[in-house]
Amino acid sequence: MTVHGRDDHEAASKLGIQYFWVGLYKDIVDAKWKFTNNETVTYVPLDRENIYTCALGFPTFVSHGYPCESEYFGICQKYAYS
Repeated sequence: MTVHGRDDHEAASKLGIQYFWVGLYKDIVDAKWKFTNNETVTYVPLDRENIYTCALGFPTFVSHGYPCESEYFGICQKYAYS
């Protein structure tokens, strides 16, 4: 996991960017993928190697497969099903 950020604290609404990284986790109680705000994610695509790399959020959608070396702020996570 990598963290992208700035060296000062700033409200997300003032970052001046459209996109932001979002964190995902798999809830161990109901076995569902969720954002860190507890919202359920219904689809997590995987690449050919069964690895999911990074989630990039923008108000109403999540895009996948961005490299972790990015100009966007937030947390970049890699997942693999086992």
